[in-house]
Amino acid sequence: MGNHSIYSEKFQTGIRISAILASIILLISNIFRIVEIDTNIYGLDSLSEYFVFSINCVCIILCILLAIFPVKIGFITIISFLYCVICSFDYRNSMATAMFFVGITSLFARGMNPKNQKIQVSLSVLLYFLLSLVSLRFGVRKLLVELVFRMASSLVILISYLFVFYYIDNSINQENNKRLNLAEYEGLDARDAKILTKIQQHIKYDAIAPEVYLGVGALKNRLKCVYTILEVGDKHGFLNRYEEFEIVYDEDKVKG
Repeated sequence: MGNHSIYSEKFQTGIRISAILASIILLISNIFRIVEIDTNIYGLDSLSEYFVFSINCVCIILCILLAIFPVKIGFITIISFLYCVICSFDYRNSMATAMFFVGITSLFARGMNPKNQKIQVSLSVLLYFLLSLVSLRFGVRKLLVELVFRMASSLVILISYLFVFYYIDNSINQENNKRLNLAEYEGLDARDAKILTKIQQHIKYDAIAPEVYLGVGALKNRLKCVYTILEVGDKHGFLNRYEEFEIVYDEDKVKG
């Protein structure tokens, strides 16, 4: 069975490589920034430069952690939004819009917490507009130019994402029929199908454990193994990919 999951081994390898390259680029950027702060060759505000330098350091640490734990897709969201802040405070850097969209797409790909989905979306949109207002420190004209640039960039990126999303979504829908047969995965059984069905229904672990004759701790450990086998990372990753699927364990449907 083909797997388009962001938690697949190939995708995780890509994330590791990207995180390592990003940390190297950010490190080089910080070295140059130290020289700029020391010489002030651009006549920039030292406080802003130190602020950008500090956030860069945080991003480097997160990139290193992401390279070690590529399953933590949430790090990409944090790094993207932090770098978006850096871009907004540095008029020489025009990547703010692109980084914002990377953060948003990784947030959706990771799978939002159903309870806080509206709050997460609202805060993301608010962040987008607030960061645009930072350009006001360079004057009203700069703010207007920045707003026009961001709207144009956002439109272009959005159109691109829509086409890519439509292509990927269409490909996935053609490949599967909204039915996940756990018998196709080595190491999973009928009990796992029952557990995952309960997870889809957002039933708490305390209520699921007695039904499958496991303790809460044992249930959580079993789910970690199941999520690893399915290459979905964790509960949110599973719900994001398979929430609307019928979960079954049918050995008769497995091709020999």
